[in-house]
Amino acid sequence: MHILLIDDDPDELLLFETALEDGNHQLGNHQLKVSQVFYCTEITQVILDQQYNFIFLDINLPQVNGIECLKMIRAESALKDMPVIMFSNAFNQKDVDLAFQEKADFFFVKPFSIDTLVQVIDKIIAFDWSRKSPQTKDQFVIRY
Repeated sequence: MHILLIDDDPDELLLFETALEDGNHQLGNHQLKVSQVFYCTEITQVILDQQYNFIFLDINLPQVNGIECLKMIRAESALKDMPVIMFSNAFNQKDVDLAFQEKADFFFVKPFSIDTLVQVIDKIIAFDWSRKSPQTKDQFVIRY
């Protein structure tokens, strides 16, 4: 399993890698890998060049923000069904509404502990992606 993290903070990669290693993910013998891109510019080419299972996308990015980046991803026909999980440092209803409107799959506030991040990632991995259907906003926000 390969996750793309789009976040301008280099420390986030270490947090995600630790959460993936510490998690109780039910993946059989599949290896977990996370790669990071710091900016959204020309992101679609990066995504098309590699095979990712999930994109974790920070809302607060410099240059091109996460919502605009999501729009770029969804505009690519090859990526329109790619699971994109938006996150932010704080809960802002406007951000949640925009992410939901632009067809992100989930939204969560960055947790303050590795254990909580493990729980969030486990929920996302355990979700039945084969039966992806429109969600309500209540289901869209991952709460912990």
